[in-house]
Amino acid sequence: MVEIISKPNGPRREDAAAKHYLRENSATIMKIANHLSGGRLNQNPPVVPSATMPRNARSPAVVRRNEEPRPYASVSLNGRVVVVDFNTGRQLLHLGEIRGRGAGRRFLLATTENHFFEPLDPSLQALLADIDGRPAPDDVVLDGLVATIDTRLGYSKPGQAT
Repeated sequence: MVEIISKPNGPRREDAAAKHYLRENSATIMKIANHLSGGRLNQNPPVVPSATMPRNARSPAVVRRNEEPRPYASVSLNGRVVVVDFNTGRQLLHLGEIRGRGAGRRFLLATTENHFFEPLDPSLQALLADIDGRPAPDDVVLDGLVATIDTRLGYSKPGQAT
């Protein structure tokens, strides 16, 4: 014997119960949502609460437009060697990667020969060509590599004057 089970017409019993619960409690739900959003849920347009932010705090989205970028070289946790703007924290350039493990760790410049999809500008490649493939077995050597990149590109460390 074969039983045919078909989908019933209309909403499921659970869906109907959920819609009914939300409809009955919509005023309470809106009150909680308005409280959690700081009253911005019902406002058109939303107001940024500048009085609650400390005077010296700058969120990443609020950056002075006239401010010149202050680039410096850095190595991220995943081994990417990048140029970062100190003012905004945004990546400006991807220079290459640290690949390998232990004593075999090396810096590879972002070139097509090293299998990077977006290679560096040829002028930057010329400045950094001799450090391509340089060993970077530990953090001390890695710090020296970053200092070399900063020097060659004319950058200063974030703590130093520009």
